[in-house]
Amino acid sequence: MAEIVVRTLKAFDSAQRLNKLFDAAAGFVGGLMADLERTQPPPRPIACGEGCAYCCTGIEVHVSAFEVLRIADHVSRNLTRSDLADLVKTTKAVDAKKNSAREAGAEHPRFTCPLLVDNRCLVYDVRPFICRGFNSYDALKCEQRKRDGIESVVIEGYVHPKKVAKSALNGVRLGCIAAGLEDDVLDLAPALLIALTNPDSRERWLGGEAVFETARVRLGFEDAD
Repeated sequence: MAEIVVRTLKAFDSAQRLNKLFDAAAGFVGGLMADLERTQPPPRPIACGEGCAYCCTGIEVHVSAFEVLRIADHVSRNLTRSDLADLVKTTKAVDAKKNSAREAGAEHPRFTCPLLVDNRCLVYDVRPFICRGFNSYDALKCEQRKRDGIESVVIEGYVHPKKVAKSALNGVRLGCIAAGLEDDVLDLAPALLIALTNPDSRERWLGGEAVFETARVRLGFEDAD
């Protein structure tokens, strides 16, 4: 993955390379997940399906900067001006509530992803790697965690896609380090807000600026889901 990042960033100009990078990385991740499911199938049926969005209410969604910038580009191209303004408003509200909850001492504040609309992901085709990897064998447990906020509820799922997703995010981070770019793992909501409200964030990030410094994750990589 790190090699894909470095090679793609060098091969295309700044207007193309982030989208090309995401497409190449997402294709690699999707192919690997499909191969693993075929050769080492899950021992139980996976409960996830269209319209099931319990996992979209969580603590932090861990992403890389280029995933966030790809999402920002996607919504900018595909949403109306009014819908885009609504998304910015929703994202601001989620980020503000998160900050308020943490200031009040809440250890694990949970909020609905701003990209969830009518139980559908607004950016499903360009969703983050972590979202692609998460799955569950029991939707009722996912519902229980969302309803009751019980952090002790264990969500069991097919482990291989989760590992591939986390490895992909780590690979992107290593590639960014090699390319001299900001390499922090980010929390989706505040990072998306930065990307949507700063039109020059893409070029600044590609220029080596730490554009998303204030959106760094607050939890350990294994803590959020």
